[in-house]
Amino acid sequence: MSVSGKRMIYIIAVVILSLALDLLIYLYPGWFNHNSEYKWLVLWHGRRWAGLWVFFVWSAIVSSSYLLWRGFSKRLSQRVLTLFSALIIFLLGVLSPVIFTQIERYASYELLIRVMVSDHTGYFTDALRFKNQQELNQAYLENLGSLQTHSRTHPPGTVLIFMGLNRISAGSRMVQGFYQGLVKWSVREELREHFQVGVSEQAGAMLALILMLICAAISSVLGYFLVRRFYSSESAFISSLALVSIPAFSHKSPVMDQVFAMIILAATLIALRGSSRRSAGAFLAWFCSGLIIGFGLWLSPGVFSALILIPLLMLAESGTRDKVLRIKGILKKFVIAELIILAGVLLALYLGSMLIGANWLDIFRANRVGWHFNNSVSGRFDVWRWILFNPYEFFFFASLPVLMGLMLKLGLELGKFRSGGNIDYFLVFSGIFLLILDFSGQVCYESPRLCWFCFPIVSALAIEGLLSSMKKLHIFMIVVFLSLLTLHTTIVRLIY
Repeated sequence: MSVSGKRMIYIIAVVILSLALDLLIYLYPGWFNHNSEYKWLVLWHGRRWAGLWVFFVWSAIVSSSYLLWRGFSKRLSQRVLTLFSALIIFLLGVLSPVIFTQIERYASYELLIRVMVSDHTGYFTDALRFKNQQELNQAYLENLGSLQTHSRTHPPGTVLIFMGLNRISAGSRMVQGFYQGLVKWSVREELREHFQVGVSEQAGAMLALILMLICAAISSVLGYFLVRRFYSSESAFISSLALVSIPAFSHKSPVMDQVFAMIILAATLIALRGSSRRSAGAFLAWFCSGLIIGFGLWLSPGVFSALILIPLLMLAESGTRDKVLRIKGILKKFVIAELIILAGVLLALYLGSMLIGANWLDIFRANRVGWHFNNSVSGRFDVWRWILFNPYEFFFFASLPVLMGLMLKLGLELGKFRSGGNIDYFLVFSGIFLLILDFSGQVCYESPRLCWFCFPIVSALAIEGLLSSMKKLHIFMIVVFLSLLTLHTTIVRLIY
């Protein structure tokens, strides 16, 4: 059988298996939703007819975006095309959760409700409870149990953002008027009854929702620019279309983890830009990257992962550019880069300690206590179970087509390695990072949310595998691929 014939069989298998999996999820959702220490709730809170039109509308939107991009790619300069791509990705990043949420029982209001539900973020609830920054700091250092679930494992900077947004809404009639124009009176009354929050606080929740949705969209754009450093503009753009179409993007929104992802990806991009500049420019870029990471650590300790991701992607970029990794010279450069980045991190932590009025190390120790406390209360004791379960959950919310695209990419690279060809260093070092993240044992709950910043990378690897194998078939198959992603997201939104 010819190579093209084998590829076609693989593509058909992806389609059949994806449809079969989606059918099984729809008929037997309880089969897919648990390990021995954890269970996703089977809610069936979606509206089936809404799911039907959302599927067709989103499939049409992403497919049209791809076809539009292909048409403009032949007419625009590379720089203008890059800006055009970023704009489309940003708009789709905002639209994705808004459109897919129409499946929910409360439609768009579901996004606002998620901000207010204490179990979804908890930051909004804590922001209402504490009168000032000093009282919040005291809770972290002396009464950790009084904080909501997610606040316990994150520094006070996240709650302070919500407190600041509440102050803005309380002092602005324009914000409150805008909110009242968006949300009808009957809904506002229901929210007041169920969450004990007035118009001012509800408007603050709206600002938090807008912040998280915009940061998710910015993160998808940053993911595009990151992937663009390794792959073609077409591959980067299609991978971004895949990113905004998978359940991990819309189903998890709005979450602060998408804000944290923006910080991680921004710091990584700046550091990579520095690695290709001369000494003064490199120093400034690496130091700024460290500052961003340091300030991000006041929002989430997970931002630490950028310190691992950056050197690995710098290695990947060096290998991609030079084809041969010169270990000695590269290590010397990376040690200097990491030291400069760490200097920026330490300065940001020191300045943050002065601004917030609490020592970051004390807060970090409290967060670690909160992490162990949350796991113990929830019955999550065995780290090895999570090391095994995390990849399953991660790829369930990435979808089967993305997983099979990634497997195809791995197969193609293995073939290159055996024949002595140039391997894809982005795949190699991204894979090392994902393994480090999993085997660290620090992700013991909702890997698609906590590891959200990894999806731009995984989506890119999957798309690169598909594009490398499709050749002349890929225009039609990309439309099919995006439709399969949309179908999976639609079904997950209906059920979980």
